[in-house]
Amino acid sequence: MAARLRTIFGNAAIYSAGTLLVQLASFLLLPLYTRVLGPKDYGILSLLWVIQTTLVLFGELALTSAVFRFYHDQQDMVAKDKYLSSSFWIMTVVGALLFVLTTFAAPFVTPLLFDFDEASILLRLAAATAWLTPISTLLLRTLQLWQRPYVYVLMSILQFVVTMIVTIMLVLFFKRGVIGVLIGQLAGVGVIACSCILILGTRLRYGIDPSLAKLLLRFSIPLVPTGFAALVISLSDRFFLEHYSTLHQLGLYAVADKMTAALSVLVVTPLLLSWNQYAFSNHRSPEFAVVFRCTLRLITVVLAFGILGYSLIIRELLTIATTPEFGAAWTMVPILCAAPVGHALITLFATGIHLSQQTRWIPLLYGSGMVSNLILNAALVPKYGMAGAAWATLVSSLATAGSFYLCARRVYVLDYPIRQMVITLVLAAGCTTLFVLFTQIMASCWLEWVIRILLVMSFGLLLWLFGIIEPNDIPMLTRLWNRLRRHFP
Repeated sequence: MAARLRTIFGNAAIYSAGTLLVQLASFLLLPLYTRVLGPKDYGILSLLWVIQTTLVLFGELALTSAVFRFYHDQQDMVAKDKYLSSSFWIMTVVGALLFVLTTFAAPFVTPLLFDFDEASILLRLAAATAWLTPISTLLLRTLQLWQRPYVYVLMSILQFVVTMIVTIMLVLFFKRGVIGVLIGQLAGVGVIACSCILILGTRLRYGIDPSLAKLLLRFSIPLVPTGFAALVISLSDRFFLEHYSTLHQLGLYAVADKMTAALSVLVVTPLLLSWNQYAFSNHRSPEFAVVFRCTLRLITVVLAFGILGYSLIIRELLTIATTPEFGAAWTMVPILCAAPVGHALITLFATGIHLSQQTRWIPLLYGSGMVSNLILNAALVPKYGMAGAAWATLVSSLATAGSFYLCARRVYVLDYPIRQMVITLVLAAGCTTLFVLFTQIMASCWLEWVIRILLVMSFGLLLWLFGIIEPNDIPMLTRLWNRLRRHFP
């Protein structure tokens, strides 16, 4: 089992490098955004990203998840290529239709949604990026299926470089503002989409196989309303803030959420990429149940350390990445960390639901989370502003994760370590809360850093005392660390 866990966490480290590079552009460009655009324009940009993400959802139709599920069940390469070809052409056609529809509807839709200049042009650029994003995603997921993590990293470097160069040129030198940001993003995604066609090459010659398309869509279509509900849970607060507050406060909140996304980039996404690759290709293994249980426990520990450690240094990171007018956003970050943690737990619990082919429950579970999120935002945002939005995200994300656990426990029988997972997260939340309280009653000084170190050490000790970290974990993590040192000297 230790070898299996080393594979999962070792590949997660490699995918982390690739995923980090894809997202790193937005983090490295954050100082540029906050200095050149300001809170209001950054609020506008965040709204456009919400719409773009929604278009990506309906353009992709969750087909990459379907390919991941069925690819390894095929016995020969021709059958596997037909799955890739069918998914590619379906996404290409659907994405093109959405782009054309958005292009023609933009002059009529934008006055209803936005109150700023050049809204139609900005919406069309976002729609173009949304068309190409599923294609680039398919390429990167295919590299995972082929177990080529280093090529995955190289493609991520390419996207990173192109996005950075184009965005800096347009925003900094040509003063194109929000338009420049969107064009830079489009250029990076476009390069990967073109690479997808070149790399897959003849594997796309089969077009759309009707029988395979039916199988893929039967699996993926129920996931589309699921994805939409997930988007509402994580992004609907932007529109509540725009309506009940100001674009300035929306910009502050969006920056806090962007900083929170670093936890997803560095920890959540790489672990889940590696886990999904392992789970769908090894779920028939006799030891899979034991590995699954241990993975749930250890990933929760990693997430908890991520929440605590990131919350302890977020003020300094905001000082480096933004201007003083964004400083008030730091207190939102520890609360918003619930979103990536909730996403990670939902994905892990959903593994059992996918493997038992009971995906019909997933839209209902996400739907209940969406409804609770909308109710909480409507109740809290008008009175508490961005703090209300953050708490609405926290409660709805963890409640949705809890509903996924209850469902998974019924359809995929397993000894889930739920007690250990809850204790881990409660301890992390308690240590983080203590730090926030200390910062409110004392001035910034060297003693504050002593408190941070003591909190991290105390958290690790409490995990050991509660039996969350088991004795066998230490040798396994030591071997994993040595392996990572060989990969990244």
